[in-house]
Amino acid sequence: MSKIEQAVVHIRIVNKHGRKVESITATDGVREIDKDEFIAWFSEGDDTTIIQYDQSNIFFHPLPSGDFAIGIINPSEGRSGKIAGYTYSFLSPPKSFFVRVLILSPTALFQQANNPIALYERLLSHQKIPPIERQPRRLRTITVPPSRSFCDTRLLRRIEAESGIVAMTRLFQSLFDSVCTIFRSGKLLPTQFVINGLLNFLPIRFRSSLTFSTELFLSSSLPIQAIGFQGTRKRADQLSESSGIPLVDFERFDCCRKPPENIQLNAWQQFVMNILRDKDFAYLEYQIKTDAEYYDEPIDFADWHDLNDLAIHWQRKPIQVPIKITPQNKTNESAEKAEKELEQSIAAVELLMDDMKRKP
Repeated sequence: MSKIEQAVVHIRIVNKHGRKVESITATDGVREIDKDEFIAWFSEGDDTTIIQYDQSNIFFHPLPSGDFAIGIINPSEGRSGKIAGYTYSFLSPPKSFFVRVLILSPTALFQQANNPIALYERLLSHQKIPPIERQPRRLRTITVPPSRSFCDTRLLRRIEAESGIVAMTRLFQSLFDSVCTIFRSGKLLPTQFVINGLLNFLPIRFRSSLTFSTELFLSSSLPIQAIGFQGTRKRADQLSESSGIPLVDFERFDCCRKPPENIQLNAWQQFVMNILRDKDFAYLEYQIKTDAEYYDEPIDFADWHDLNDLAIHWQRKPIQVPIKITPQNKTNESAEKAEKELEQSIAAVELLMDDMKRKP
């Protein structure tokens, strides 16, 4: 069983940009150094800090102790969907909001295929993480059976159908090239769904290296690589321009079948694009499963740039036509017959190759 510690943090809004952690309730296994980190996440910051705090906002980040945190930001006072960070909102500020934090060791996360989104959805479906309406007095450690879901091909097929080929490829490219990326997935694809797609494209040992927030969470106290945004295109452009963070807008790639010519794809992005173009998700699932069987324990750090070497290794090999020669008696007649059969086999292969070249 995977053991999950948890904490609930109550954050009070002091003024337009000021926040204060009112209280933290945690299970006995949560370390003090990690509690201090929660306080830093939600008490520090500057005027550029923006937190979208509705209950579907899921974020993921490593902790100082070496464990990992899955944060679930809940509104208090029934104000779901509002904004706590008012650089672009004219709403009156809420008084407070809650954050549930699930804490997993590297081993516990690895037992869940290093997929925080899939784990969150699993816990939600079993009603183990209900919405928070008031600060709890006590919390219990959560246990959940291991899950080694290597690759959700059904999910990836939906992403291909609704986002096209280029958007996901472009998002991967931006994550490689930039410290942080804002992405806007549009109406058809929830940001949580896109993050899950990113994780399912990655081999398991690389997944825990991706920090993310499914909704807007910009803060110097909590640097995040992939940040979802579901606002308007105009507002997304304004956010990107004011923050200096690159934006990948899926709606702008709806009709694209290949990336713009001025974008140079690395080997991994090219591999992702080929999988989406050919709808070859079964092949991707096989490769991820094979890699997981070889790397069957957590890895301290997996460099994403190693994905380029992995993509080159995973490229399909040319079809090889085996030439079978039946052993013959060592006579001149048998030797001549074997040589003739070999020549015929070589000729057949050459004809096959020429025919393949002529096909469009």
